[in-house]
Amino acid sequence: MFRIAALSVLLFGILASSASADVLCAKKKVKVVGGRVNLANNLTIEADGSCPTSHSLIKDFGTINDPQVAAFARINQAAEVLSFGGTGVTAVSSTQSIATYTQWDVTFTGNFEGLSDTDSADNQNRFTVLTTAASNSFGVTNAFITAATATEVTVRVFIWKSDDLSNGYQSGIFVALLQGELPAS
Repeated sequence: MFRIAALSVLLFGILASSASADVLCAKKKVKVVGGRVNLANNLTIEADGSCPTSHSLIKDFGTINDPQVAAFARINQAAEVLSFGGTGVTAVSSTQSIATYTQWDVTFTGNFEGLSDTDSADNQNRFTVLTTAASNSFGVTNAFITAATATEVTVRVFIWKSDDLSNGYQSGIFVALLQGELPAS
């Protein structure tokens, strides 16, 4: 148990202290002593953005080429934000259409890197929206981004019950945004 805790502290320390570093690298071949590997001697942070030839890239801290959870939120049926997070997110607000309870607008506030200060299709297209209903059965959601700037992204979510389309459906929702790059033109 102590070994796992020590490993967790070591990895957290490396990742937390490398916010300004470019890449985390690990040796391709490591020495095993007594069935153990000493990670402190086999991991390195390289500020120049490339790993030595004897190392493999673990994480590139300077790019967002891999999908990143830019924003996420859990919202209850009364439109109260229960929890939120994501890269650079500082606040989340939610409004719900009282007439039908089927339309939600969720606004994430923070710093969204790589986006311009004005709403645009390019800004919106950098995100993949994931939503689901917080229901025990038949809850369905559909969502799209209505606006995206460097400091604010708004998602419109529709929710309904798939076995009863005649009534509004009250349920909480989960929303997540993955931020990526636009393809080369």
